Amino acid sequence: MSDQRDDGPRSTFDPAADEIETNYDEVTDSFDDMNLREALLRGIYAYGFEKPSAIQARAIMPSCTGRDVIAQAQSGTGKTATFSISVLQQIDINLKECQALVLAPTRELATQIQKVVIALGDYMNATCHACIGGTNVREDLVKLNSGVHTVVGTPGRVHDMITRKALNPQHIKLFVLDEADEMLSRGFKDQIYNVFKFMPSDTQVILLSATMPEEVLEVTKKFMRNPVRILVKKEELTLDGITQFYIMVEKEEWKLDTLCDLYETLTITQAVIFCNTRRKVDWLTEKMQQRDFTVSAMVVLTSTLYSTYLYTLYSTYLYTVYSTYLYTHYSTYLYILYSTYLYTLYSTYLYTLYSTYLYTLYSTYLYTLSIVLTSTLSIVLTSTLSIVLTSTHTSTYHYTLYNTYLYTLYSTYLYTLYSTYLYTLYSTYLYTLYSTYHYTLYSTYLYTLYSTYLYTH
Repeated sequence: MSDQRDDGPRSTFDPAADEIETNYDEVTDSFDDMNLREALLRGIYAYGFEKPSAIQARAIMPSCTGRDVIAQAQSGTGKTATFSISVLQQIDINLKECQALVLAPTRELATQIQKVVIALGDYMNATCHACIGGTNVREDLVKLNSGVHTVVGTPGRVHDMITRKALNPQHIKLFVLDEADEMLSRGFKDQIYNVFKFMPSDTQVILLSATMPEEVLEVTKKFMRNPVRILVKKEELTLDGITQFYIMVEKEEWKLDTLCDLYETLTITQAVIFCNTRRKVDWLTEKMQQRDFTVSAMVVLTSTLYSTYLYTLYSTYLYTVYSTYLYTHYSTYLYILYSTYLYTLYSTYLYTLYSTYLYTLYSTYLYTLSIVLTSTLSIVLTSTLSIVLTSTHTSTYHYTLYNTYLYTLYSTYLYTLYSTYLYTLYSTYLYTLYSTYHYTLYSTYLYTLYSTYLYTH
């Protein structure tokens, strides 16, 4: 067995659209007649299947015998169970290696397939892992290294796991392409080819597609050996068991009345009405509710309601937390910084100004007074000296008293006035600036995140 497949032509039929037709007509109408494992049969019936659908009755048997299969099937026909049963029938439960690889165009479909495989293989203890983008790569590495029987994934992530050598393709028996037309229309052609190159040369290929455009036919020609073709003509691509009819309505404004007439004529307990625009959905919902129909708009109203709710809830929460934090942090910081600065500046200025003024005023006054007293009383040198000393003592006393008083009074006044002013000014400014910034940033982020999430789901 080689590590990689040969890229040479494999199909023996010409993929011309007018030559495509079913070449396998055998039908098995019961799961019990398919020679399936007992544990697998238990899983099939436990899942709720009673009898095979049209595609299952034709495609399961050749798939289980190792034939390459092309099956044309739409969603809702049981195609996922078709190849899931084929995979579970052929894997070796005792071998903890990837033995089947399923590629799907979307993460959601890959996850859905994984759930079906796990459910059908519940009594077999079969393991299945979904390798899809948007998930933690490390989790994929751990899961794949631990060993799984089946891997379902999108082409990009699967190719990445193979190149990282986390996914070993040497034991792969089945290679399944689900919704091949959709994958190719999304531009996965090169990635599919790159994955296929790693498959062993004898790998069985199963391809399922709702339509068979030229690109899909090219893939079948390159990948497959004499495949079983279970195909239908384009005009027969309908879902079995569903009655379909249409009504020609000449004018757009008549559609509402026609729809209401259908509800009055037919017994309809549940229904889904599809419109081509969101605006039309809202309009139709409103009109039908006005006519007393119990109608609700899916996605549009739900998305709006929940995204608005979450926007309000989370933006309010973040507004409160961040604005409170920034208000406390920055306003306290500026209060200390600016009030200390102004306290030092203005109190020093006033201390110097007023103390110098009073010192000069009072000391000059007392000095003059002492000289006058000395000259008037004509006191002897000793008494003159006593008066001078008294003058010095008194002026020093008054100097200390008054400049201390004024220092306390004015510096306290200015400290209170300016520090309060700056505290209010700057803390309000920063409170507004930063809380608004964070409110806008985080609430917008959460609004976008949650509304997008809810709109998508």
